[in-house]
Amino acid sequence: VSDNAFGAAQLTYWLIEQGHRDIGFVGDIKATSSIMERYLGFLSAMLMKDLPVRPECVFSDRDPEGSMFHTFQLPEKMPTAFVVNCDMSAQALITDLQSRGYRVPEDISVAGFDDTPICEMLRPALTTVRQDGALRAGLAVEKLRELKEGRPVETEIMLPVSLVVRNSTAPRRG
Repeated sequence: VSDNAFGAAQLTYWLIEQGHRDIGFVGDIKATSSIMERYLGFLSAMLMKDLPVRPECVFSDRDPEGSMFHTFQLPEKMPTAFVVNCDMSAQALITDLQSRGYRVPEDISVAGFDDTPICEMLRPALTTVRQDGALRAGLAVEKLRELKEGRPVETEIMLPVSLVVRNSTAPRRG
């Protein structure tokens, strides 16, 4: 598994270093363990910096059946940045914000998680947390080999993640 909590905390700390103090989180925290871990990483960074998390700025990106939203129930008073649980939802949030007249990142910074190939093609290109797919695949092959040979195998390995800064985030203005 990827170090979801660390990645989200690292992303949140970076936004805080950019001057953001009012940061929201987008993701259905009960949908998957990885989203919950990412939310907890976000929350821990906010708590460590003594920053409040406004409940109205933490909202889901999908309906109860699991379908992703394309428009969101946005708070009346918008935060200056959002940490989004995955790149696909970050893309949908950016599109929704832009359709309402917000400029990303000039008005609101948006960051995702996963570093999917679309991140660099988006306008603005998406700041995200990279998971190392090649490392994951290599470890999976290695563990399968160990299983085949009858050796004991670790059941869970924490994989490192890294912050990838692109154009969808910027220092807070004003």
